[in-house]
Amino acid sequence: MKKHLLKTLFVLSLVFASCSSSDDEETPRCQECDTIINATVCDNGDGTVEVTSGGVTTTEILGALTVDDFVNSLCAGIVPGF
Repeated sequence: MKKHLLKTLFVLSLVFASCSSSDDEETPRCQECDTIINATVCDNGDGTVEVTSGGVTTTEILGALTVDDFVNSLCAGIVPGF
């Protein structure tokens, strides 16, 4: 009886350990900019975006801008936030 109880507890611990929420992470929402410059802007969801252009990726802080405002400014050739 004790062995069955231990086996059951072991199996239950495996079930709970394998059900983590790390698989539920969202992929960043990315937008392309192909007007004046070629760039990809990905929303990190934490008030920052990753901008990739010419093979170089930088992280930019949005500040008071929304992601859409940042992308629209960047695609228009305006340095966002300045």
